[in-house]
Amino acid sequence: MRGLLLAAACLPLAGCDPIFDIAGAYFPSWILSMVLGVVACLVLREVLVRTGVDKHLFLKPAAYTGVFLSVACWIWLVFFAN
Repeated sequence: MRGLLLAAACLPLAGCDPIFDIAGAYFPSWILSMVLGVVACLVLREVLVRTGVDKHLFLKPAAYTGVFLSVACWIWLVFFAN
């Protein structure tokens, strides 16, 4: 219940971030950051699989989640933060 109330309290904050226009549709900047983070994570995974490093990763979900979050936050900070 506490998590649900916290999520509901954060909803009004969604309109506070920069918005950009793609073909007449407006999107918040965090969507672009997330998409580019996922793409970077998939590209890195493919590189690691082809080089054979992927099979030696200890916690694959944590490693790839870390890559995703790092890239997504970096993109948001570089391009959209004031």
